[in-house]
Amino acid sequence: MRAAVRLEGQPGLVGIYLPAGDKSMQRFLDLLISVLGTVAAILLSWPYWRDYEYWASSHTAWQIYFAGGFLLSVYVFYAFIGSTRILFSHAADEAKAARVVEKKCCDHEGGKAP
Repeated sequence: MRAAVRLEGQPGLVGIYLPAGDKSMQRFLDLLISVLGTVAAILLSWPYWRDYEYWASSHTAWQIYFAGGFLLSVYVFYAFIGSTRILFSHAADEAKAARVVEKKCCDHEGGKAP
């Protein structure tokens, strides 16, 4: 992973960019964010905050419930992050295509847009 102030051809963008083709670090970061989000969600739903009024008599059932919920939540967070990444990628591709069309239009007309 490397930090970059700008990408080639896109001045002004600031952030952390992964080298082209390095998907393993991106997947790791997505998974880490998913796990942290899930831990926060479990801490917010823990029965202690509700004075144990929803705590079942079987602690084993609650442990299975929280373990299953944890795994399901990690999957949902991971899928949401992946879908959001695809959405922003498509939006960037459409914006780039629109700029190319606009540039061709302006170049064809002698520098004047219609």
